[in-house]
Amino acid sequence: MKIAWITPGSGGSFYCQNCIRDNLMAQALYKAGHQIVILPMYLPGFIEFNNQISIAPNVFYGAISVFLEQKLPLLKSLPGWMLKPLNSKPLLKLAAKFSGSTSASSLEDLTLSVLSGEHGNQAKELQQLVDWLEQNEPWDVVHLSNALLIGLAHTIKLKTKAKITCSLQDEDSWINSMSPGSSELAWQLIQEQSQNVDVFFPVSHYYAHKMTAKLNIPPEKIKVIYPPVNTDIYKDIHSFKGTPPTIGFMSRMSAALGLGILVDAYLILKSNPSYQNIKLKVIGGYTPADKPFLKTIKNKLSKLTNFNDVTFIETLDQQSIISFLSSISLLSVPVPDGEAFGSYLLEAMACEVPVVQPNVGAYPEIIEATGGGITFEPCTAETLAATIADLLSDHQTLVKLGQQGKNSVLEKFSPQSSIQNFLQSI
Repeated sequence: MKIAWITPGSGGSFYCQNCIRDNLMAQALYKAGHQIVILPMYLPGFIEFNNQISIAPNVFYGAISVFLEQKLPLLKSLPGWMLKPLNSKPLLKLAAKFSGSTSASSLEDLTLSVLSGEHGNQAKELQQLVDWLEQNEPWDVVHLSNALLIGLAHTIKLKTKAKITCSLQDEDSWINSMSPGSSELAWQLIQEQSQNVDVFFPVSHYYAHKMTAKLNIPPEKIKVIYPPVNTDIYKDIHSFKGTPPTIGFMSRMSAALGLGILVDAYLILKSNPSYQNIKLKVIGGYTPADKPFLKTIKNKLSKLTNFNDVTFIETLDQQSIISFLSSISLLSVPVPDGEAFGSYLLEAMACEVPVVQPNVGAYPEIIEATGGGITFEPCTAETLAATIADLLSDHQTLVKLGQQGKNSVLEKFSPQSSIQNFLQSI
């Protein structure tokens, strides 16, 4: 089978669940004998794909040119060769350093324009992408990494006749942060374009139910596929069982993803004589927009008697993540509103690390499916601190949860299992 996998670049500066999912799915499809080609959008592909996996030579919808075309519509009339220098890899890599520094609210017009497909300001970029697909036909499947790319679906389906599939993961967090009018229009555009998609792949049953209701997608077009974890890498990694215990956080270092709640919970634990030696480790990278928040929490932590008990890990490569996961006793990423999934939970559990998560979003579903952690509510620093204290005081349960989580993830969440579900659904 020949598959085009369209995935947006994240800039590579923070923990990106969609990027991890796309990477592992592409690798597994390649190993299973399928021909897969990665089409990067906006920014160069920072995912470490297998060298034998084909990557399109162009970055489609180059971040600089699409932004300028949206702000300066007259640029649309310029010939492509005049805009080409803006999409050079050196310039895009420079732009990547600032990716994430803007919010959905400041990119509302661009989001709506891309969702409008051939009717948006990026019609020229869409045509370039389709031209490349037509030049490299035939395609059996063209896969969209998320529904924010669904504006491409109609033209691609019309021109290539390929089956169109689309992952669904946390689009709502982006769209719902837009102004009410723009948010409503974005959902309307996605719903209209959904008729051009043959199969949607939400990453959890929780998110499938949410998006089916929101977009009125027929149930037969919904096939849940949990994101995989690299079980080959993690199968021999085990969590830290010694003392003092260490709490871990692995996600983008932002207020929205609950790092502030965890830091406050940690400070509460530190004030308890029984947990004065407890440590905290944080990994996951950040964007320029997160820097003021990070400065605030680091200032708060600096008031501790022993600030050396807290570690912020700046690198985000595979070896750093392995070292991190093998050095913590439990993991908590207390996102107040929850998420569509939580790949960091699987990575932790694959290393025998139990997780402590708020009882929201897909977290209860993941923990029930694995037996690798516990939930708490409400999502406050006080409740989280009490829950962590109870778990750390029960070493037998801590070890049991870690073992259950590891066994379940290795058995049920391999890349091979995910692509088998993918292929059966198309």
